[in-house]
Amino acid sequence: MKQKYPHVIKIDESKESSGGIPIPILTITNFSKPDDNKKTHCCIGRLHPGETQGSWMMEGFIRFVCSPDGHYLRDRVVFRIIPMVNVDGVVLGNFRTGIVGRDLNRMFSDP
Repeated sequence: MKQKYPHVIKIDESKESSGGIPIPILTITNFSKPDDNKKTHCCIGRLHPGETQGSWMMEGFIRFVCSPDGHYLRDRVVFRIIPMVNVDGVVLGNFRTGIVGRDLNRMFSDP
């Protein structure tokens, strides 16, 4: 995958969903500055597959944080982002549940 912002974003695709679909985890920060004094913020999107507006919000957030205007944030924060938590539910066309038919907003552990 070609990245638009390789100097500020790293993508880890080593995690998989219960259905075997890769779950990308993005790290966005200023990698040239040490992380010692930076705060870490975790952001997730699409916990409920039917809430498609979450993808648009996450795309806008990622674009802003990676843009030149986001340098102030990248200098001070390490963002760990999972843009689509419930990839199984999205692929299956579910509205609220994942591959095993449970609402991930109510239960985060495996069945």
